[in-house]
Amino acid sequence: MSRQAVGRASAHEACDLVDWPRDATRRLYSDPFVCSHRLHEFEMFSDASLATLIDRFPHERLEVATMVSGRAGWSDWHIVDYRGVSGTDLIAAIRRGSLWARLMRVDLVSQEIADLMRTVYAHILHLTPDLEIIWSQPSILISSARAQVYYHADAFPTMLWHIRGRKRVWTYPLNDETLVSQQALEEIIAGSFYQMAPYREEFDRRAGVFELPEGHLLCWPPHAPHRVENLSDLNVSLTFWYESTISLRRREIYMANRALRKYLRIRRPSTREEGAFPDLKRRAYRLARRLGMLKTGKLDPPTVAHYRIDPSSENGVAPLPGGVQLPFLGNRAIRAESAPYFN
Repeated sequence: MSRQAVGRASAHEACDLVDWPRDATRRLYSDPFVCSHRLHEFEMFSDASLATLIDRFPHERLEVATMVSGRAGWSDWHIVDYRGVSGTDLIAAIRRGSLWARLMRVDLVSQEIADLMRTVYAHILHLTPDLEIIWSQPSILISSARAQVYYHADAFPTMLWHIRGRKRVWTYPLNDETLVSQQALEEIIAGSFYQMAPYREEFDRRAGVFELPEGHLLCWPPHAPHRVENLSDLNVSLTFWYESTISLRRREIYMANRALRKYLRIRRPSTREEGAFPDLKRRAYRLARRLGMLKTGKLDPPTVAHYRIDPSSENGVAPLPGGVQLPFLGNRAIRAESAPYFN
């Protein structure tokens, strides 16, 4: 389907692009679920189209990483300098090695993908009118057949539109402090992603496991721990981070609790989200931020690469002695500029 065809898509055509459940609002904040879609049929996600997109993608919005040794931990996750490499060569390196690339805010660079997302989400919001999306951040993920994303939790709800290849995703229960403590979750929501509890294989006994072929959409609740392992072929996915009125309420409770723990030494502030006291706590947190009473650090630390893309090497990368600082804006800086599709 062309860009013009996407822009003119009828309600019937939009309905045919995703099999969205009508009870999704309730499930989005409690349990992961899968439905089918047809985004994998679009030429815009082919190798050639993605290579062209990479060639014109701003350096400050493209993040590339490698898992050199294949150990299951973040100590093996290394940022890669891809500058000076064509989109075709980057995809070739991803095919050969253990690499993961994320094109952040792809809607700002590809009008074609932005139009497709607008069409799809107009249909989703029609079916679930109580899902109020405040802002969104779509990204394209391109990763190697043996790439993985290690155990972690995100600050926001996620929809993973899997388009090419096969993935296996483990999602773990919410509010289980043996998986991630309340205090660690507060730091994750604040942007300190290194605060996760170490992964242990025994966690998998409590996980929901989803194998995703092309054409499947996986949604999981905000802050739910998860990890991802590719199973075959070059993988292409579109991730949709977003903020809704419900996820914002939950996030503000955790941020208020972080302030209570830090400034008033309250060890276990309540995570209850509904009622007069949680509402008062959220209002107080907003006021304290507005008055500058809560200290904030730098948005993001510098992004330093210790490897560079080398399409001729066995792993697709080569060491970069001494490292080099990249112009990447950073996750929180990009998140701060994110805006809704739906005006």
